[in-house]
Amino acid sequence: MEQEASTSSFLKDWTGDYVSKPYCVILPATTKDVSEVVRYCASNGLHVIPQGGNTGLVGGCHTENDEQAVILNLQRMSKIRKLDATNYSVEVEAGCIVQRLQDQAQEADRLFPLSFGAEGSAQIGGAIATNAGGLNVLRYGMMRDLVLGLEVVLADGTILSTLNQLRKDNRGFDKKQLFIGTEGALGIITAATLKLLPRITNSETAVLALESVEDVVQLYSLARTHCADLMTAFELIPRACLEMALEHQHGLRDPLDGCHENYVIMEMACSGPLNLRELIESFFETAMNKNLIADGALAESLTQAQAFWSIREAMVEAQAAQGRHLRTDISVPVSVVPTFIVEAQSCLAEAAPGWLTVSYGHVGDGNIHFNALPPAGTPEGEVKPEISRLLRLIYPIVDALGGSISAEHGIGRSRLADHQMRQSEADQNITAGVKHLLDPNMTLNPGCLFPAPAIGEQS
Repeated sequence: MEQEASTSSFLKDWTGDYVSKPYCVILPATTKDVSEVVRYCASNGLHVIPQGGNTGLVGGCHTENDEQAVILNLQRMSKIRKLDATNYSVEVEAGCIVQRLQDQAQEADRLFPLSFGAEGSAQIGGAIATNAGGLNVLRYGMMRDLVLGLEVVLADGTILSTLNQLRKDNRGFDKKQLFIGTEGALGIITAATLKLLPRITNSETAVLALESVEDVVQLYSLARTHCADLMTAFELIPRACLEMALEHQHGLRDPLDGCHENYVIMEMACSGPLNLRELIESFFETAMNKNLIADGALAESLTQAQAFWSIREAMVEAQAAQGRHLRTDISVPVSVVPTFIVEAQSCLAEAAPGWLTVSYGHVGDGNIHFNALPPAGTPEGEVKPEISRLLRLIYPIVDALGGSISAEHGIGRSRLADHQMRQSEADQNITAGVKHLLDPNMTLNPGCLFPAPAIGEQS
């Protein structure tokens, strides 16, 4: 009973969709430990499921039907090995919590810009393995753009190190890219060298009200032109999500008078002596002259800015609190974001009357979370098959607009079938070839990103 209690936090994913029944859970303390575990598993026909902070949404670090799997959680490998403020770089172990690295960078007068809702529990290794995105992608890029080098344990236990602090290194293949975004299916990330940036010393945060999604995209385009590449975030929040947040979290306030169809949280930031207030106010004036903004509020303090962002966090928590629901993580070209939202909402209104649809997220990089919540009281057993049916209606809309069914969460297990049917033959051949080269016996995370082998297929 004590053993069950000690491992329970590693066995169930954040969504509640997956519950693992592994052979065991192992918490290594060093890269050498990881190497020895992987070598043993490879020699004895066991599978290795790498696990970070267990905050993923696509079943990437869980397996329900593989009792020969070993869950390898890297939380004990949490050291910040070296922070070089002059070089604007840091070497850190995979189990380090994202927020801890943010705090350490801040103490060194530097910025680690990756930011997303689960940063207080997500680990750096998992963020790299899933190529995490989040709120600041339009300014700083995805996790992939912040990685200088990696230390990785391969499927046979070999340790591969490409750790360096170089911004320019043109020696052939950029091997680290093989392991970023491939969800532990090609190698287990144990450490990384990451970019740091100058610490933010000045920021401005605003909440703006707009009457249409078309206006939101036009406003974004204007902001990119007007704000001199200083914009760090541009987030869409529909009225329904705002109301969910206000109801869910005590103490939040509606940031504006009156009700509007859509809201944007916009943030600008810099590290130098620039007058951001003057710049953002002139942007507001230009936008209002173009009739893009119906109302707005500019944060007058850090506390008020944090209150604005609390709405963004609370609306996601509010959806989770209502139980199982349809979640998507799509991306389309920014110019067709309104088309996607209108078509997807129209599709679900006809196919699932009574379901509440919400479209929110990172408009600046084309990443929209189009979610739908079933009517209150819908039996749990009816929700899951209905979600599958509705996804089969939504994903073709994404395809037709040249989009992706996974913008930042990854493929994992839950999106594997949908991912495979969208791969060309050439794409499948290349990815399968790389998997076979690096993991011929399917030791690492089988069934995640790549299909698990049928019984008897493993060599």
